[in-house]
Amino acid sequence: MSQNITSKLLHSWSHGSNWIIDLVPLKNNTLVAASLSNGEIHIYSLSSSSSFPSSAKLVIKAHANCIAKLIAIDDSTIATCSTDAVKVWNIDSPTPQSPSYELSDPKGIAFLSLAYSPLSGYLAAGTELKSSDAHIHLWDLNNQGKLVRSLVETQHDDVTALAFHPTNKKLLLSGSTDGCINVFDLSQELEDDCLYQVVEFASIHSAGWLTSTRIFGLTHMETFGVAELNDMTVEAAIEPKPLEFGDIREKWGCEYVVDLYVESSSKGRGYVACGSINDKNQVKLVRFAKEKLKMSKSVIIDRPHGEEIARCVLVSAKHPNLVFTGGEDGKINVWEMSSPLTEVLKLAADQNEEADVEMDDSEKKNKNHKIQEHKKNKKRHGKEKTKIKKQKFSPY
Repeated sequence: MSQNITSKLLHSWSHGSNWIIDLVPLKNNTLVAASLSNGEIHIYSLSSSSSFPSSAKLVIKAHANCIAKLIAIDDSTIATCSTDAVKVWNIDSPTPQSPSYELSDPKGIAFLSLAYSPLSGYLAAGTELKSSDAHIHLWDLNNQGKLVRSLVETQHDDVTALAFHPTNKKLLLSGSTDGCINVFDLSQELEDDCLYQVVEFASIHSAGWLTSTRIFGLTHMETFGVAELNDMTVEAAIEPKPLEFGDIREKWGCEYVVDLYVESSSKGRGYVACGSINDKNQVKLVRFAKEKLKMSKSVIIDRPHGEEIARCVLVSAKHPNLVFTGGEDGKINVWEMSSPLTEVLKLAADQNEEADVEMDDSEKKNKNHKIQEHKKNKKRHGKEKTKIKKQKFSPY
């Protein structure tokens, strides 16, 4: 029986024709930072769940072009990247509109992705492909933003996703439009030795850690896959076969997937945000746990951004009845739920509850790909791989 939560629009902040790229919470969820396609950061107060300020608390002119990625470093520090550089901002600084660090690629290549590890203090950034070069750089924010290392040989196209391992500070995951998810062992000095595992899917939109041993990949073609991390305790571990689900739009009841948000990697728990424009103009939040989705218990937001696509979703930890969406219509919308989200989104985390949809479809397995095969074909991938991009993910 369906137990969907419905919503009503509580407040909206408009930014003209500038797309909303990312939303991240700050200051114990009392602030929300938004990145825009015009290169600005807007920070809004969330001190109340019933009244909202008419304008931003702080506006930072961060970059001249679209902000490709915004992430939180800590409660008062954020990082952004764009065509010019990676910049780190401290909103508690006496001069919050000036970056604490400005980090660039030596060849001036534009940045597309960011990740931060609180375990090591490392900030990682991935670039787009320029000529035959696509790079990943790592800086130590605990050591005045010193460059720690650069990975320049193992990426063959735009680096669209980065994620540090939740408990092992030496592991870094990257996803690329070359179709590969790479796992790097940063304890290895040589880059060839550093490449620990390669999983091939398709052009990667989003990738990360479902748990400490499970890797997910969401592609620009709305296909989805899950792979097992190689066993690091075995010297000659056999590359595990990734599980491929194919196109998940029909199975998940959507036309596009905004992203997959992992709330607890220790429990493999979070939610999927997916949307539709033509069939049902809505964004739907569906809880997952242990790679299972409860489709009949969802949060439904009707017409979240008119005829435009929703690019980001934020579930408020401080206000369980609020959801924030950012869209290509230039608006950040605040939605009040008909019931607290814990009444629906937490239900699918019940181990005894039967799921509507298994995320793990063992009948659809991809071919096993070896690291050595990947290394031998690096030049072929770098020169011949066709970029596959979708308009909704290309704000430039």
